[in-house]
Amino acid sequence: MFDEAITKYSVALYEVALERDDLMLDSVEAVRSAYESGDLMAALMHPRIDAEKKHRIIENLFAKDIPDILLNFLFVCVDNKRSNLVVDILNAYEDLCYEGKNIERILVLTPFELTDEKLQAIGRAYRGDKGGDVEMKQKIDKSLIGGVKLVTEHGVIDRSIHRQLDDLKRILKHNA
Repeated sequence: MFDEAITKYSVALYEVALERDDLMLDSVEAVRSAYESGDLMAALMHPRIDAEKKHRIIENLFAKDIPDILLNFLFVCVDNKRSNLVVDILNAYEDLCYEGKNIERILVLTPFELTDEKLQAIGRAYRGDKGGDVEMKQKIDKSLIGGVKLVTEHGVIDRSIHRQLDDLKRILKHNA
């Protein structure tokens, strides 16, 4: 989703984080998780709750756990009625951080837990001659039956049994 506000806010946050030499990625994850909660968003978007009370809500939730830069960013979003965009802004910010560090993120979907060695092998195979680093996150998806599915910023590589069965089903229907 392209929104000029998302771009402006994420770039501004990124530039400030670079100046401070702290990308705050762990804190970003915690804030994003909280903002994905319906209760927090209901309070921050409620028209009868004034900005000062919204600031206190944010401060009570995050003040001890996140850097001041990020806390002030959340206040600015409240003041400018952009709280509904915080998750998208943080996603765009995180993309900027990883792009700046030349790190590609890969979500590895498998029907069962992989060992760290297997995940690293998948990362090395994916990276190949491209250079740069790869950050792997694994998620369990029992519907895959077997195999692996890689989700990257460039697309999806699906080597799962589920996809192979779907392909076979399509071929059989086409030839029937």
